[in-house]
Amino acid sequence: MIVSMRAAVIAAAAAASFLAILAPAGAEAQWVMIGRKSMGAIQNIRSEHSDVATVVLEAPAAKVYAAALRALSSKEGVKIKGKDDGALTIDFSRKRMVAKMKVGSLGDNVSILTITSPGTVRRQGDASPVVDGVLRVCREMKVECRETTN
Repeated sequence: MIVSMRAAVIAAAAAASFLAILAPAGAEAQWVMIGRKSMGAIQNIRSEHSDVATVVLEAPAAKVYAAALRALSSKEGVKIKGKDDGALTIDFSRKRMVAKMKVGSLGDNVSILTITSPGTVRRQGDASPVVDGVLRVCREMKVECRETTN
């Protein structure tokens, strides 16, 4: 009886240890799955006084930043007002709109691209120039991006 009780305790301890190891791995796998589904999904927040668009991309931040510079440089009417290669930021304007683009690293091969434009006032239903900017960078990188509806 003592032997079987001891075996049961050891088996229970082994099972608990095994589950403790698997639980975090399962949670991490769920976050990876959620992250993969959000890749390329453009989030856009608009208000009366600002317009912000952001997207998560599966690419190193330096690659996204280089693509953003190419996309902005090739767009007719866009003027790059300033850039900071270390901070991965670009200030630019087009007509009367001014905007700032920022690339951030979320990991070795995952980045977040954000474009914000203060004071961009548009009528309801007008296309967002910052979303257009994000889409332009996605096309430059040959990555599929889509605007999400909340």
